[in-house]
Amino acid sequence: MDCEKVATQQIAAALDGLSHRLAVHGFASNGRSGVQYRRLKDFDEPYTMVLDARLHALEPAWSTRMGAALRHAALFMAVEKTRRRAVVLVTDGEPSDIDVFDSNYLTEDAKHAVDSLASRGVVVHCVSLDQSADAKVTSIFGRRNCVTPMNNRRLTEALDKVLTAVFNR
Repeated sequence: MDCEKVATQQIAAALDGLSHRLAVHGFASNGRSGVQYRRLKDFDEPYTMVLDARLHALEPAWSTRMGAALRHAALFMAVEKTRRRAVVLVTDGEPSDIDVFDSNYLTEDAKHAVDSLASRGVVVHCVSLDQSADAKVTSIFGRRNCVTPMNNRRLTEALDKVLTAVFNR
């Protein structure tokens, strides 16, 4: 979770002051009806120490139901009128939840959410911080839209790659 927080901070700091609109949201799930989606920074809110405090107050919890979180993000992206719209999902692993025993179900659900966003002109990228989840997240986001840094020292390089891909489309 600490590495996820650092990655999110680095993304927010890189975009701060560059006239890019940025929102930072988080999520956790505890079954299909227990998805929590938290808005840490909205598009019109400036990047400040308040975001850092909100981010660092997050505690690891529950599961990773990516598809549901991406559908929540789609609601916020639908009202954004900027030319380039992108979601960057920072995750510590592959999709999982307590009420799903077929891991392919959640992988396909997340892939469907990514495809749905793409059909609306929103590109979705993933920064996966778990080497063992690389095959799953790559199947969801595609090789071009997914990066898994080999270690924490490579995180900045991986984030640069993602941000370059987001803004050079």
